[in-house]
Amino acid sequence: MQKRFVICDSDSHYAERFINVVQERLEQEFSLYVYENIQQLKELLAGKTAEIVLISQFLYEHLKKEELSRINHLFLLCEEPSGKNNEICRYQAADAILRQVFQTYAEHTEQLPANQTATSQNIHFIGIYTPIGRCLQTTFAVTLGQLLAKDHRTLYLNFEGFSGLRRVFQDTPDYNMMDFVYFYDCAREKFLYRLEHMVQTMNGLDFISPFESYTELASITGAKWKEIFHYLEEKSPYEYIILDLSEQMNGLLDILRLCEKVYTITKDDGFALAKMEQYEQMLRGMDYEDVWEKTIQRKLPIFRQIPAHIEQFTYGDVADYTRNLLREDWGYGS
Repeated sequence: MQKRFVICDSDSHYAERFINVVQERLEQEFSLYVYENIQQLKELLAGKTAEIVLISQFLYEHLKKEELSRINHLFLLCEEPSGKNNEICRYQAADAILRQVFQTYAEHTEQLPANQTATSQNIHFIGIYTPIGRCLQTTFAVTLGQLLAKDHRTLYLNFEGFSGLRRVFQDTPDYNMMDFVYFYDCAREKFLYRLEHMVQTMNGLDFISPFESYTELASITGAKWKEIFHYLEEKSPYEYIILDLSEQMNGLLDILRLCEKVYTITKDDGFALAKMEQYEQMLRGMDYEDVWEKTIQRKLPIFRQIPAHIEQFTYGDVADYTRNLLREDWGYGS
């Protein structure tokens, strides 16, 4: 049985901002109710309970004690929060508000509901890796993720020591990939809830802010990454997970082996060809021929213009090229 998630605010446009976010991420677990007057909420609480109620501070003052007793988790939308756990500043993005709601909710929930502990959908891990430098690997990976995210829930994870993405995303995150690993280790039973409030979204693509430095990335073992990805494979709500990989990630070859497909960007110059030859020889010599067999080599054309801002990645030459690739390799959009 689905639990009730109620948003109650006299400003109907304000409340409607949450609808798409909640429905996209939580529709399997929660039934969403959006009310713009307190009487509607009172009628619901007259005979039913609500798991989560997100309500303006002004409307909250009209609830009676017996009505409050039918709310399991109450959050107040305040103009000036006093610092209490259930008070949230109303003047921020809907995503940020919901991350705060579910962070607190996870801390006070003993266990995940059944539909958060398993998934029946087929998850596709797509690896992006090349031994050749400066070849638009991350631009390609983010574009691929944003295009997939238009119709499929998609997560992008970056495993570079110096990704530069925090600046590109203009990102000042509360959480990054180090927290992602920490919560997996320390709060496994609540990890999927934690994941919901760790992710940020850009053009529909979910992502977690990268590691702050290569030393953080290097501190995580390859065995740990395999464990985390197997967990996500079994329980993740995502359909596609894009792994933007580098040699600074421990266990790189085993992670490539986990991927359904691996995209490798190539070039025609002598050094690039020599690196690709050396890479292939290494894979075959270390019994990773299967990685080479699933690798799709792509030589990117000369693009007239590379998008300057992350919001523009689904437009222009790079996006058109990537759409064609999705049609050829995945039958996507055909």
